[in-house]
Amino acid sequence: MNRIWLIALWMLTASTGVYACDACGCSILGQPSGLLAQYRKSYISLGWNRSGFTSTPGNGEGSTDAFHAIDLSFQYYFSSRFHAGLYQPFRINTRTTDQGQQQIHGLADTRLLLSYTFFQSVKPGGKFEVYLDAGGGLILPTGKYDPNLHDQELPDNFNPGNGSFGYSISQTSSVSYGQTGLVLKNAWTQFTGTAAGYQYGNQWVANLLTFVEIPVDTQFSFLPMVGFQFENIAGDQYANGNAVHGTGGQGTYASVGGQLKFKSWLCTFQYTIPLSGSYSDGEVEADRRLSCQLTHLF
Repeated sequence: MNRIWLIALWMLTASTGVYACDACGCSILGQPSGLLAQYRKSYISLGWNRSGFTSTPGNGEGSTDAFHAIDLSFQYYFSSRFHAGLYQPFRINTRTTDQGQQQIHGLADTRLLLSYTFFQSVKPGGKFEVYLDAGGGLILPTGKYDPNLHDQELPDNFNPGNGSFGYSISQTSSVSYGQTGLVLKNAWTQFTGTAAGYQYGNQWVANLLTFVEIPVDTQFSFLPMVGFQFENIAGDQYANGNAVHGTGGQGTYASVGGQLKFKSWLCTFQYTIPLSGSYSDGEVEADRRLSCQLTHLF
């Protein structure tokens, strides 16, 4: 059972990230999709996700922005409590209007992660378990970034990379009993200014997830889950301190998904729908989000 509820914790961090928002220009980069700290195992993982925003009538020339990311993540355990990792996405950002389609693609910023498990209550044969961990990350400006992207009538954050350093902190709490459990995760991300002085807004994402294990046999299991997510993104600022129009916002989402596990292989998928929100002062609406991930534990 210990392994199963840790799997659920990973599903939360692996599938609830948010991504760059171009139509609203709100610079949502979100969380890496490879945070497998709760597994207490080293891993390598390949993932794909898709999110998007659509302009409301009368805004953005009827534009639809789609953001695809293919990511490679790696994690290594130095001890039973300390583990470090690396997350590297490749992004494909596309805007479609009545005038045609524009696409920017390339490597995104590299993220280095470090986490520590500071409390775990796991009693042999016990059904009730509690798990708490905290972590931090450094975001390196290694991704493709063009400070003059607005010359193509695209905002700065349509770039795959942010062009600036950043850092993040996160905390995960989990309570489980028997085959069911509840997980709460909070993550905060902040960036420094770019070389030209552009400042992306801070981001806060909170997730609540419940799950149940359905074993098929001794080697294969299925774990369905449902959850909610709330995200809040502050507006961007120009170098002179003025607010960037059409940036920032907040939204609430519901998600359903599951995981198939066979031996040391995991296949995770999630479907997320917006329930409410306001982005870019109501100029855009959030679309549905999809994600899937294949992971090997070792």
